[in-house]
Amino acid sequence: MSAALCAALTVLSAPALARQSTQDDPRPSFTAEIGLGQMVKMGAWCPVRVQITGGSAPADGVVRVEIGRGMATDMTVEAPFGATPKKTTFVDVCVPIVEDSSRRPDERWMRVALVDRSGKTLRTARYSEDGRNDSIRFFSKFVNGDGHLMVYVGRSTLRIASQTWSMGYERFKGLSQITVTGALASSLPTKAMAFEGVDTLVIVQSEFASLDTVQQQAIAEWVSVGGRLMFVADSANPDLSWLDGGAPVRVERDRVSGRPRLSLTKSGARRGWTVATIRAPDFAEEVTSTEPLIFEAPQSVPPDASSDRGIDAMAYGISGLGWVMILADDPGDIYPWGEKASVWREALEPMIDSKKLAPDDEYAWFSTSRRVASMNAIVNAVADGMGLDTRFPVLVFAAILTVLAVLVGPMDRIVLRRLRLSGLAWLSALVWIGLVGVIAYLGPNFLRTSSSVQSRVTVTDINAIDGVASRSGVLSFFAGRSGVRTIEGAAPDSWWRSASATRSDWDARPVGALSVNAVQGVGSTPGGVYMGVWTLNAMTDECRLTPEYSGRLVASGGSAVSLELEGVPSDAEQVMVIWGKRVYAATHAGESRWTLGSRNESLAQTYGVTRTELDEWGRQSRRYYGSVSDAAFMLPGADRRGEALTRAAASEGVALVYLTLPSAESDVAFHLGRVTEASRSIATRLVRMLIPVEAEGGS
Repeated sequence: MSAALCAALTVLSAPALARQSTQDDPRPSFTAEIGLGQMVKMGAWCPVRVQITGGSAPADGVVRVEIGRGMATDMTVEAPFGATPKKTTFVDVCVPIVEDSSRRPDERWMRVALVDRSGKTLRTARYSEDGRNDSIRFFSKFVNGDGHLMVYVGRSTLRIASQTWSMGYERFKGLSQITVTGALASSLPTKAMAFEGVDTLVIVQSEFASLDTVQQQAIAEWVSVGGRLMFVADSANPDLSWLDGGAPVRVERDRVSGRPRLSLTKSGARRGWTVATIRAPDFAEEVTSTEPLIFEAPQSVPPDASSDRGIDAMAYGISGLGWVMILADDPGDIYPWGEKASVWREALEPMIDSKKLAPDDEYAWFSTSRRVASMNAIVNAVADGMGLDTRFPVLVFAAILTVLAVLVGPMDRIVLRRLRLSGLAWLSALVWIGLVGVIAYLGPNFLRTSSSVQSRVTVTDINAIDGVASRSGVLSFFAGRSGVRTIEGAAPDSWWRSASATRSDWDARPVGALSVNAVQGVGSTPGGVYMGVWTLNAMTDECRLTPEYSGRLVASGGSAVSLELEGVPSDAEQVMVIWGKRVYAATHAGESRWTLGSRNESLAQTYGVTRTELDEWGRQSRRYYGSVSDAAFMLPGADRRGEALTRAAASEGVALVYLTLPSAESDVAFHLGRVTEASRSIATRLVRMLIPVEAEGGS
């Protein structure tokens, strides 16, 4: 009986002992949230939020995130953490998700680990697409690089609208390409770059107010450098002072209907903002108590439905280098009886070009995205212009093979016979082959006599009205010798990632990352990137800058009179001004004055209203065979800022200036070991700048 009692006590006490063992574990535990709204945009920086719960003892070290495909590790990210016993903390990191073509079907995976200061792994978890091999299955879904990811935060009828879009009706062509997902305000990232994969963010005013200061600053910075935001006001006079240039609109109540109406402030008018009406939908949407009923034949509009509820209900314009829309209310609530898909289509028209979303190529399923294709094109074009002689030394290789044949053949036989060691011929052959292999491995370092070469291409976008500037760039580096390199001279808080240098669209893809961001360290190896001799390494970067240039356009009677540009070099290779439907070429006239040529009809026809030839090209093709400049405008960051700038330039109150600056020394260099590596550098600088238009003799 005593044995049975002991067994029962053992069984009853087992859970308590397990809990005590867990409580006494000094190691912290963690969970990881990957993506935003359980969505991950391929080819973009992806947020990873690691929630760490302290163990029984304090711990600190780094959160290490590795991502890869199949057996290969693409890159590693590290960010510091500190864990207090029984307390929960969050660590936000960003990882650039590799965008693959269909030729790389290997399984994606991500490994998250807590590593202490001594390098010991405290906890680790592996995530994968199929959840096999002791890994956790990804909860997040992957969105194609050319897909449009729209994230809403707070209550919104957008989810209902997206259900109708996904049915594939012809009247919603293009909108079916939008991936819509919801996210909790508490889960929003604390870094602006983590929003790069979000094409449009829809956030309700009350949800934005509930965010902490760091999250609000991340959204504000993301918008400032090119983000696309729809801000839904759910009360009178929302605080919009955090936008660049201040609040562009004010919310007022209509005296008759009591509906909210938007009107421009002086700041909004100066930046070319527009107040518009959301038109009433042509169809009604019957609903049940929970979900809408989606009909292929939409319902007729109720006879008593008011069609003026959307007057002055939305305003849109540029803020910094981003495109922002302010809504007086949720579009679906403005016309509660209306078909939500139609109302939201009306609201999204000033934000998204639905033609750009529609599939433009029946073979698009196997093509790389425009982003990867542009990086592939610019890297190849830059490599062609670097004047590299990468031809393999065929004669040297033939000589080495001849020597090897002589050593393994007649020479080996004669020497071994004289030494009476003919039985060891198999061993001597391996020795000779190994020796030649070592020579072949080390040979390039001795045969290479020229220094390393780098080529730099940058696109700088400036909003001279708001005083905001951001830059995207490509750096191609041809290594003179092997070694782990780190970047020197990069702009503070700049984000770097590598890009492939290949001529095949099948294999064009980013292949890793490097970051000099002060918050986190990223690299194919911790602390830098290994670059082998005779290899071309390409990287792209993005950063916010202090504007170097400014200007204004003076107009009279619908024609430009003069152009003033501050800080622009007089030897600029090309200066072009787009103002509404007018396009002018400019030449330097002394100091900050530039003379405008007559309106160029051929340029106006080429550039259309506000879009460059490249913008139109980008809508028609996924491949680029043009100049370096053509591809550069489609780089990550530059493509989205370009959309905001060209949309803003449609206003008569602002003009867009295109500058091609003379070549100069690159702004960055590489450290190899403890010294700065000498290299020959070539830099191409492109600038787009939004400037105010002032009337002659007045403002």
